[in-house]
Amino acid sequence: MKLKRIPLNPQTREVDLKKMRQAINENTCMIVGSAPNFPHGTIDPIEEISK
Repeated sequence: MKLKRIPLNPQTREVDLKKMRQAINENTCMIVGSAPNFPHGTIDPIEEISK
């Protein structure tokens, strides 16, 4: 299994959805997003990631 880390937008600290989509291929078995209450207030756009 190979782990791919997707960079964050440095201003919003959200995942770069375009780069995430580019990293997905026929071997992708899992995508992880986070929706906790981080101290900096960032929540990954789970609805957009699911598309």
